[in-house]
Amino acid sequence: MGVPKKFLKNINLNPKASNHERRMELWKEGMEASGTFVPKGVLYEDMDRDFIKLIEDDLSFSIEGKKVPVFFLTIQRWAEFARTWQFTDKDRNVQMPFVTIVRNPDIQFGTNPVTQYTIPQKQRFDYMKVPNYDGDTVGYDIYKIPQPIAVNLTYQVRFFSYRMREINKFNKIIMQAFQSRQKYINCNGHYFPVVLETIGDESTIDQFEQKRFYVQNFEMQMLGYIMDEDDYEVTPAIKRVVTVFETEPNILPGLNQTDNLNPDETVDEFTSESLWQVNAETLACGTYCSINTLNKPTIITNSAMVTDYTLNNLRDCPVTDTGCPAYSPKFYLSTNNGASFVGTALPVQVLPGYQWYFSGIVIDETINASVTLNGYVNEI
Repeated sequence: MGVPKKFLKNINLNPKASNHERRMELWKEGMEASGTFVPKGVLYEDMDRDFIKLIEDDLSFSIEGKKVPVFFLTIQRWAEFARTWQFTDKDRNVQMPFVTIVRNPDIQFGTNPVTQYTIPQKQRFDYMKVPNYDGDTVGYDIYKIPQPIAVNLTYQVRFFSYRMREINKFNKIIMQAFQSRQKYINCNGHYFPVVLETIGDESTIDQFEQKRFYVQNFEMQMLGYIMDEDDYEVTPAIKRVVTVFETEPNILPGLNQTDNLNPDETVDEFTSESLWQVNAETLACGTYCSINTLNKPTIITNSAMVTDYTLNNLRDCPVTDTGCPAYSPKFYLSTNNGASFVGTALPVQVLPGYQWYFSGIVIDETINASVTLNGYVNEI
């Protein structure tokens, strides 16, 4: 009977980021090296330079106290070197051993694991926001960089020697350096893996008529990317926001609307009169009373802005008068067909159907009294 498999029940689907301290350390090293707030650019010549440095410094060795020389050649120079290398010393012969480096010119789109093909049209992204001061206000500069372009560069590293023991020594150095299959180089603050692809033999030991020597070829591939500093962008951030409002000349309805108090000269004047006639209407409270009451409102027939009122044989009802209610203000307005009235300050927007009354004191009860609302027609 088979043993049942154990299933994982605590899989972390949202792992937290780790090694923050190391990332900050690498970022500071790169910023100090570049002298700016953005990463230093990387081009093909930078990758060639650091690959040569890898071979010369990390993978070099000495024979009889003399360091093995390293030559970097292009395809054309390699063809010339392969034909004439035996005539380069005082006897027109090259002193072995030596190392040559040739980069294949056919650079391909890369497979660097940190690169994604997700952003078209070289879009730039915010990388850092740096404070600045222009002598007036404190603002920020936004540094933007595009997504890197991944490239694979293939190098042919050849070791030439007359002796097998020297071939074995260089081969051991390579094997130890690439025991994890890849070795990293620091190129302008960017870490690129270099992978050992194949090891080949190009020795001439089977050519008896020529001078025989050993040649071992190591094919290495750098998984890098290019970042052109000309594509970087620095833009100032928004320091202040100015909001501009555009309004229509018409006024929205509302009890306390005060906009558009200075109409054009062409608008029509508005008046609404409430009249108390002698012997026609009875004063409800003797000397101190309202010329209009809730039982007798005045209906407004136009859409208008009421700015003030005019009293005729009537005065305001001060709160200190005996028997006078403490009305403040004296103007009351209803927007619900007289169901309720609200004390309202002027100016105010009114609409057809609104009702109003005024609380005041008649000065001479033997003559008529009136209140006239003044304003201008304001169609909405």
